[in-house]
Amino acid sequence: MRQVAEQDTPENRRALFELLLDATLTAAAIDNPSTEAERGLAMLEGKDGLVLPVFTAVDAFRAWRQTGYTPVAVPGRTLFEMAARYDAARIEVNPASVPRGWISRTEIAALASGRIPPGPTEARTQPSRQPSRQPGQVKVGRPAVRPPDALIEATQRALDSQPHAAEAWLFVRAEGSDPPQLMVGVRLAPGLSQPDVEATMQAILEETWARSTEAEQLKFMLVADRAFRETLTSGAGELIFER
Repeated sequence: MRQVAEQDTPENRRALFELLLDATLTAAAIDNPSTEAERGLAMLEGKDGLVLPVFTAVDAFRAWRQTGYTPVAVPGRTLFEMAARYDAARIEVNPASVPRGWISRTEIAALASGRIPPGPTEARTQPSRQPSRQPGQVKVGRPAVRPPDALIEATQRALDSQPHAAEAWLFVRAEGSDPPQLMVGVRLAPGLSQPDVEATMQAILEETWARSTEAEQLKFMLVADRAFRETLTSGAGELIFER
């Protein structure tokens, strides 16, 4: 999950999905389910529909701090099958701790059948200057509603605290029918080793989370491709940081 947060590549996504399918995860079992609560596990109402909270460790469940639930170990495949059966809009992984993330309805459907969801290919993660006009590809553009200034400032402070951070753009990315995801694309100084890249991206992520309670809105990605950087600088993204 940390690797995907730092660098969302097809390889990292596939490795994560394979682990999730084989893993035993922690879910939130309802302490006193009513007769109507057939699911037995917490399924919360989100703005897009039902949300299934899932945790990678009991400590992550405890950080959630919701009353009326008990941690229970469930095989990953079983959780995906359940989420698909109840048409969950998404699965929230570690919703109150780091690392955290979410799994879309499309990805849930694939995982429920034991398949690895098709991740973004190089062509899809490196869109042209007008990606939103290319059907079937990832759409990139500026958010229709800008996030709160306090969240932007927290992100800027986190970026400024890392000497290897060079530039960052705010943008949204939408894939297929999934809801748009608010993104921060980060360009790092050239010549860094892979461990330095990973450590810097993780530090930016964690400090943003420490500075803002609204950081859950953001997902960070490394901008290493020149064509994608040009897409952002040509208007698809808003420059929010420059060293």
